[in-house]
Amino acid sequence: MLTSIKLGNFKAFGPTQTIPIKPITLIFGPNSAGKSSIIHSLLLAHQAAVVDGNLDVRCPKIAGNSVDLGGFEDYVHRHALTESVRWQAEFLTEKMQGRLAEFLKASFKTLEVALEFGVRTVETKEMKRRLNPKTGEEERVPIPTGVYVREGKPFVKRYEIRLDGQALIGLEARQPGVLAITLFDVRNPVVNRNLRESFTGDSAVPGLEKVTDEELEQAAREMLDTMSARADQLVPECVGKRGMEQMEAHVYHAPAEVLFYGSAYTNPRLVRSSCVQFLELVNGLLEASYTAVNGALAGMHYLGPLRTVPPRNFNHYEAHDPNWFSGGAYAWQVARENPDVRKKVNEWLRGKGRLTPGYTLELLRYFAPQSLREPLTDAADDLTFWVRQQVRRATKDLLAQSTLPKEEQEELLRQMRVNPEAEPESLNNNPDGQALHGEWEEKEPSKQRVEDLLERLDATGGDMSSLALVDQSNQTVVSHRDVGTGISQVFPVLVSAFEGKERLVVIEQPEIHIHPKLQADLGDVFIEAALAENGPHHRFLIETHSEHLILRLLRRVRETCSGEHFDTVLEKGKEEDLQNRIEVRPEDVCVLYVSPKETGAEVIELSITEDGDFAQRWPGGFFSERFEDLP
Repeated sequence: MLTSIKLGNFKAFGPTQTIPIKPITLIFGPNSAGKSSIIHSLLLAHQAAVVDGNLDVRCPKIAGNSVDLGGFEDYVHRHALTESVRWQAEFLTEKMQGRLAEFLKASFKTLEVALEFGVRTVETKEMKRRLNPKTGEEERVPIPTGVYVREGKPFVKRYEIRLDGQALIGLEARQPGVLAITLFDVRNPVVNRNLRESFTGDSAVPGLEKVTDEELEQAAREMLDTMSARADQLVPECVGKRGMEQMEAHVYHAPAEVLFYGSAYTNPRLVRSSCVQFLELVNGLLEASYTAVNGALAGMHYLGPLRTVPPRNFNHYEAHDPNWFSGGAYAWQVARENPDVRKKVNEWLRGKGRLTPGYTLELLRYFAPQSLREPLTDAADDLTFWVRQQVRRATKDLLAQSTLPKEEQEELLRQMRVNPEAEPESLNNNPDGQALHGEWEEKEPSKQRVEDLLERLDATGGDMSSLALVDQSNQTVVSHRDVGTGISQVFPVLVSAFEGKERLVVIEQPEIHIHPKLQADLGDVFIEAALAENGPHHRFLIETHSEHLILRLLRRVRETCSGEHFDTVLEKGKEEDLQNRIEVRPEDVCVLYVSPKETGAEVIELSITEDGDFAQRWPGGFFSERFEDLP
C-alpha cells in the first residue's frame, strides 16, 4: 500500500518535498504553484515502470496527449541538466507479496524505494583566439563555456531500498544500462540474524561458530562484487552475474552456485555457507520493491482536468482517441458493460440526499431481425396454443349444459381433439404434444408472454447495446450527448470512484463545471469509495480548488468524532441509516497546500482536528477572497 511519495528537482520542486497519500488526499494551492507537478511525477513513473522504461517521455501513455512533459530537459527543475531528479515511494509492508513477504511483515512496518535519475552531460567549448606565450603566435584554442548539454538518454543513477527508514540495499550506475550493488547492510539486526541462520544452529558449519560482523560484512562485499542489476526499467527486479548483462535472462540470472563461482574470497567457507541465503535476501528485497512499485503504478487510474464525451455510438471508438482514459470517455463504456458500476452510479444519481441531476442510466439493447425470428415464432405458437385450449375448455363446459345426445357431444369433442373423459383442469395440458416456452398457463397470456420473451432476449445480450440517460421528470430517453456539461463532467468521476479495487485514483479538478452542491456531494462519493466496508477501498489523490469539497470532508470528520451524525439519526428515527454510516477520522484525510517559494515549491500538510477544523492557519487565509468581495 502506497503511503507517500517524495519529490525533488522535478518541475516546480527543488528541495525534496514529502507528499503523504492517505485514503483521501486533497492538493490545494495557487495556479502554477506546482500542484500538477506531483501528479506528473506519478505519470512519469508509470511510464518508466509499467510501459516501456522511458524516462525521456514527452506524453505519458496513461495521460494520452493531455500532458506533455517535454522530456528530461523540460521536467528537471529549472532545466538544470547536471542535476538529478529525486523520486521516492513509501509502502506499508502489511500487504506485500513475494518470497520475502512474511519476513518483511514480521520485521518491518515500511519499505521505501528511493531513486535518482538524470543524464550524462558534457560541457560545451568555444573556439577563441589567444596568444601563445611560448611562441608569441596567435592560435585558436577551445575554452569551456560553462554550458552543459546532455549526452544520451536519462537513466537511473542511484537506487536504494530502505526498511523502516534505514538504508539496506544501494545500487549505482557504473556503466550504461548496468547497476552495481554498492551497499548491503549486513549489520541490520534482522538481516544479520537471518544470514547467520545459514551457518549456525541447525545449519551449524564447523569453523564458523565465531564469525564477527566484520567478517560477515567482508564476505557480503565480495559477493556483491560478482553481482549486477540491469537498468532497463525504473526498478530492477533481481540481480545477475556481473559482466553477463547482455546475455539471455536464463544465463544472466544464474543460481548461487554459478553466480559466486570462480572468484577469490577471504573466507571461502563462509561464502559457500551463506551465499544461497544471501542471494535469496538480495533478490527477495529487490522483488518486493519491484512488486510494490509496479503494482501501485500499474493499478493507478488517472483522470485529467478536461473531460471528453464520446460520440453517440462509441463502439470501438477508443482506438481513435488517445485521451480515452485520461479524458474520461472510457467511463461511458464501463457503465455500459459493467452492471455493478452502473447500479452504483445510479444510486448516487437518484438517491435521496445524494447527487440529484435528474437523470439515471439505462442500458438499451438492439436486436437484428434474424435474432428475433425464433423467439417471436415461439411466442406466437404459445399464444395460439393457449387460445385453442381456452376454446376447447369453453366448448366442453357449454356442451355439458346442452341437450345434445352424448354421442354427438363426444364426436364434436373428438373433432376438437379433446378427451371426453378429461376433467376441465387437465385441459391445460397439451394434447398436441407441444411444449410451452413459458410457465404462464394460469396467467394473463399477453402480459406473461411478453415477460417471458423479454427474459429470453435479455439472456442473449442482444446484437448491440447503448447507454442512455432517462430524464426522471418525464421518463424521456436521451443520449449522453444531449445533456448538460455538468453531467458529462461528473460522470467519469463517479465511474473512477467505483470501478476496480484498491487502486490509486488520481483526479485533477473533479469539481469542474458542476454546481457547488454537487461539489460538496462528491466528498461523500470519495468517502464511500475509500472507506466504506464493502467499497472498493481506493486511495484518492485529488488536485482541486473546491472549497465545498473540503468543507464536506471536514464536516464528516466532525460528525464522526463528536457523534453528531449518530444523534441526528436517532432523532429522526432512522436507525437503519446507522448501518450505512461511514466513519471519517482525521487520519483518513490529508490536505496539502502547495506554496511557491524562491527555491522551489513547498508542500505544507494542514493537520485536521477532531473538531473538523485545521490545526494551523490556512496559508494566506482559508478562501479569504469571499470576505474581500463582501461589503
